[in-house]
Amino acid sequence: MKEIEVDKNLVSCCWLYCGACENYLNQKCPGCKKLNKTPFWCTIRDCCLTKGYDNCADCKDFPNVKDCKKYNGIIMSTLGYFCGSDRYSATNMIKNIGITDFAKYMAENKIQRIRRKTMDS
Repeated sequence: MKEIEVDKNLVSCCWLYCGACENYLNQKCPGCKKLNKTPFWCTIRDCCLTKGYDNCADCKDFPNVKDCKKYNGIIMSTLGYFCGSDRYSATNMIKNIGITDFAKYMAENKIQRIRRKTMDS
């Protein structure tokens, strides 16, 4: 199994850190940006790659990702909900601290996603 490393190229197009993903660490997946084919459910990756963005934080069309229909589509919203991800906080973190520091934060904390806070936490 690979070790978790700091690599800005392992920040996915949406809000995940592939460098801490079990599939990536077990060498079952090369990471979002290195896939030969976009998964059928992921509209975000195609959008970012077509427009030349590293991720949604770079988007010029929707400075507030909450306004983007691809980011907030039913599949991506459902995925974020069931994964317990705080997609907006992750994207805003990338905007605020940059992709390199985001990768560093995720790798140092050994997390794939920023977790959504619950009422109990």
